Amino acid sequence: MNRKRTGSSRVLGGVLLAAFLGLLAFSLLLRYGDALRGLQAPAWLAAGGGGREAPASRAESAAPGDDAPSGDGATAGPVAAEPAKEPEARLRLQILNGTGVAKLAFETGEKLRAWDVDALDRGNAPPWPFPETLLVVRDTRRAAAVQDLARRLGGVPVILQRREDLMVDATLLLGHDWRDYRWPES
Repeated sequence: MNRKRTGSSRVLGGVLLAAFLGLLAFSLLLRYGDALRGLQAPAWLAAGGGGREAPASRAESAAPGDDAPSGDGATAGPVAAEPAKEPEARLRLQILNGTGVAKLAFETGEKLRAWDVDALDRGNAPPWPFPETLLVVRDTRRAAAVQDLARRLGGVPVILQRREDLMVDATLLLGHDWRDYRWPES
């Protein structure tokens, strides 16, 4: 049997392909977004070049005062200056309530916004008693920021337990001693 593709099936195929590529780009951004933050767009694109073609050589794109390479491949001085350091991204937390106090994870996440902390996941901890509140580092690249949060809270213990499957920097596990720590005012 020889079937011909109709116009509507081609459109549907195109829509499905576009949706797949969009989801793929979004998942890659979530997975590798931190690594991409340090990259800079080329000057011609950052300046709103739109459809303009890229300069053929570095010498064409060099600003006055830049040391452009000479034709023989040697450079007269430093080629590029150090990029300005970006401000630290907001700390991304998973907050788990191990106390039995209703809505404690949600309320804690709302309070921590005052300290530039995003509570991306809030819920209940597994059903066993948690006597101590603790911070669990999930992404070792953000360990210093997690330690800083622990100090601000008044000395919450910090442990390291990497998990690549979570899209958070750390997990805040609220234990029965949660009242012993300092929390931002709401």
